[in-house]
Amino acid sequence: MVSSLATALRSPRVMGMRLGHDHHRHTAMVLGCALALMASIFCLSFARLEFSRTAVTTNNCILGADTASYARALANQQYSGLKPRKHPLAAALVGGLARPLIAAGISPAVAGSLALALIQAVGAGLIFAFLYHGLAGGITAALVAALALSTFGTVTIFGVVETYGVTVMAIALACLAFAALAPRATGAPRLSGAAAGAAGAVIGLANPPALAFLLIYTGLSWRHVPGGWISRLCATLLLPAAIASLGVVLPALIFDPVAGLAWQELYLQRYASASNFTDPRIIGDYLASFFLFAFVAPLDHVQCRYVVADVVALLRDPMRASALLGIGGVCVTGIVRGLTGGTRGVVLAALGSVAALFIFYLFFNPDEALLYSSQWTLALMIAAAPGLGSGVRSAAALVVALALSLSVNIAPLHNRASADPRACCPAPPATMLDRERPLHQPWADVARAPLGQPGCISLDARETPP
Repeated sequence: MVSSLATALRSPRVMGMRLGHDHHRHTAMVLGCALALMASIFCLSFARLEFSRTAVTTNNCILGADTASYARALANQQYSGLKPRKHPLAAALVGGLARPLIAAGISPAVAGSLALALIQAVGAGLIFAFLYHGLAGGITAALVAALALSTFGTVTIFGVVETYGVTVMAIALACLAFAALAPRATGAPRLSGAAAGAAGAVIGLANPPALAFLLIYTGLSWRHVPGGWISRLCATLLLPAAIASLGVVLPALIFDPVAGLAWQELYLQRYASASNFTDPRIIGDYLASFFLFAFVAPLDHVQCRYVVADVVALLRDPMRASALLGIGGVCVTGIVRGLTGGTRGVVLAALGSVAALFIFYLFFNPDEALLYSSQWTLALMIAAAPGLGSGVRSAAALVVALALSLSVNIAPLHNRASADPRACCPAPPATMLDRERPLHQPWADVARAPLGQPGCISLDARETPP
């Protein structure tokens, strides 16, 4: 993390400044932005992780996530409970960070929360470093990173025991590597492409669909690669994609060649369907989730999923509508301006990542799209960042959008109904088995306060261990 920030500080924007007091003041400002962002994300994530760990006792209440099972696994030091077949990097990284904390005397459950909060804080710092490395000024980069992490899907998932914080960190780390490798593609396009593929494999080990972010390397390196468009496509996309895919598939073939591949096939059979592209109900709900609910909470509490009818509730609430307008205005303005500037390739690449994720998740489990939304909301913020500039107006617009986003997206997780199986899943996804519905799970009979009362569930209400 320190070396990544140091690399960002050596960008031409900083090296071209007059040495002396101004340079040191600028450096201090940039480091201050990064540290403030990381500290804020760490504190907020840890507090909410500890809250949700004790409050949420059944799976699928929170955007369809398996947060209760994951929390019980971490409390029992069973890091394989994070499903290494799906998220091998999360299982390895969380376990690797939690074990030294446990050895120091911290309880396994709290150690798990600390590990996740640290991962998410580092991810925030890496997003900042990438944005600052040629896409945005220091304050703008910090505000855009904070806005990306404040969107409803992301801030909710960062507040529960889930693996997508690791995915966000892996994406940010790879994008920072892409930014460092792209200029080197002029003299060594294949070597740079291969290194980008290795960095992309880290993303794939966190969550394979996030390999869509390899397009960021394409956008950054395209103008640096000599030759025609075929040579450029091979060096900037096809070669990195092949190496990244090999890096993801090879460990599974070595360590779990039969059962692992069979499991993947069954997983796709259950959740993926080409008929999703023609089902009006699925398309309507998916469009609302992808472009609206991923950014702004439509209701006062978190549910397993939302439907297109919830758009009405979102737009009727002045604060939610204002937050949507603020975030949307920032994104649209930044993207439009970015498409006319020198960073047009990066903007198009980020939008290509969004398009790839849109198509994939419409095919794969669209009813639970919000669970995966931290990926495309980040990509949209990356697309917007270059066009936002570094002026007072842009900073003010970002501050307003961030304040509105936090005001409507933080509270729903703490509403009683978010953890109550009687209220959290009124419209279960079609792929959810009957036994997986919150009311039918073993811990669904835990005593709860009456519904309809906003506020937090007591932190003393502990779940029964498995």
